[in-house]
Amino acid sequence: MLLSRLFYWFVLLGVVLLVVPEGLAQFKGRTPPARQMPDRLDQESGEALLESFRGGQGVGVFGYKFELEERPYRDSSWQLSGRLYGHWFGDPYWSRLEIDQDSGEAAVWLLRNGREPAIWKWQDDRFREVEPANWNNPLIDGSSVTIFDLLMPYIHWQESEYLGPTRHLGRPIQRFLLQNPIADAEPAVVEAYIDEAFFALLQVRSYDAEGDELRRWQAASFRRAGEDWTLGRLDLSDRQSRSSTRLRFTHYLEYPNLDTSGFRPESSLPQMDVPSEAWERL
Repeated sequence: MLLSRLFYWFVLLGVVLLVVPEGLAQFKGRTPPARQMPDRLDQESGEALLESFRGGQGVGVFGYKFELEERPYRDSSWQLSGRLYGHWFGDPYWSRLEIDQDSGEAAVWLLRNGREPAIWKWQDDRFREVEPANWNNPLIDGSSVTIFDLLMPYIHWQESEYLGPTRHLGRPIQRFLLQNPIADAEPAVVEAYIDEAFFALLQVRSYDAEGDELRRWQAASFRRAGEDWTLGRLDLSDRQSRSSTRLRFTHYLEYPNLDTSGFRPESSLPQMDVPSEAWERL
């Protein structure tokens, strides 16, 4: 059974494991055989699943180490390492990303996920807010990952359409199309693949107004962590440039002494201070 550590990364990226309300009890544990397509939901059940997915669940304080491999189209790949921390006790959910760069300095981002999303970047000894017009900029120069990819504001876009069932990594999936409330903005729509049994997001595809696919990210593999399972790799591709990014997760953290003041825009903490022995290798 997929347990809490699997969903720590999903929640951190806006992918939420939910407490299932009584009205949706028919979804919990419904795991069809590998070759069987999940049942199509009626309109009421589809809307209920999506609303429950948006509801969220606090999972406390946690973190992960990762390796980020950039794979430019027809060019040499390159790699960086980083850490991603979460402070999740209900909307808003706070996330903090630190990416080590060749210069010796880390690029540090603070994200407020939820119904009122916002992003800050550490610059000149303080966090400075990033305007929404810049959310589609690369996370770091040359990267396929954008700030928008981490924030995932589309989870709370209200205009949606249920597309029907499919499967991904052997899991029963229900697909939804989410409409951007901002006219002429990109992406215009996002297709979300929600795990029917565990209410987790396993794939996202974004499109422009003409229906051309812009970007895609998906859970690619899982790893064993003690008696639990966790996300082992996340793949993201830019469908226009043909470049891609691969995130491999190497360590996880459950550290009760983490300085949670680092999850606020007024924080003066440039990087989280975590002893090396607190990290557990996956």
